[in-house]
Amino acid sequence: GYGNPPKTQEEYFTRLRGLTLALLDNPNHFGFVYTQLTDVEQEKNGVYTYDRKPKFEARLFREIFGARAAYEQAEFPAWQPAMDDWRVLVGSAVDADHEWDMLLTPPAHEWTNGFKGERAKGGFGRKDGFEDLIRTPWTTADIYLSRSFEVTSAPAAARLVIHYDNATKVWINGKLVWESPAGAWNDGYQAFELNAAARAALKDGTNTIVVHCHQDSGGQFIDLALLGR
Repeated sequence: GYGNPPKTQEEYFTRLRGLTLALLDNPNHFGFVYTQLTDVEQEKNGVYTYDRKPKFEARLFREIFGARAAYEQAEFPAWQPAMDDWRVLVGSAVDADHEWDMLLTPPAHEWTNGFKGERAKGGFGRKDGFEDLIRTPWTTADIYLSRSFEVTSAPAAARLVIHYDNATKVWINGKLVWESPAGAWNDGYQAFELNAAARAALKDGTNTIVVHCHQDSGGQFIDLALLGR
């Protein structure tokens, strides 16, 4: 190594063989690279001199580097990803181009049960760094979103995955199931488990999810997914 060249050829190849076998015996290593083959200025640990003359016979390297690696001598099971049994009940912009009913002014009476508006795709907003997720520009103070979705069997667990900026409330079938903490916002899709009371809002058949997001200052964005299992 640096500043500690071997004193003899035997010492050099003993160290080289030990290092090489340690690398080859690791089944997670697929190869290695021997760098700095030549002496460089004050570093005299190359296998060639500064003027490119070999210090050792090439066959001595072949005997060491020709050893078979552990990966070549045994079969290792292929990694299998864990199966995720969450079902997408309501998809976000990263799932597909789903359309929402959108309003930029407060809807009519009892709007938390759903309403009709301009059809638009999520995500919604104006936020630096997230332009690829914005399907519909939103630059006003408020946005109201409504969408219907189907549930074949009410899930035992439900999760809201939401990117909100900033103050946001979410209703399912007219029941408030999630509200962002006061003054909070995030910069990416974040998962929140829905409690039993919130899950109880879901029913077999057609459901409606409604979202209200209010913007104070800075960037603004809203998009979400609802998962169940």
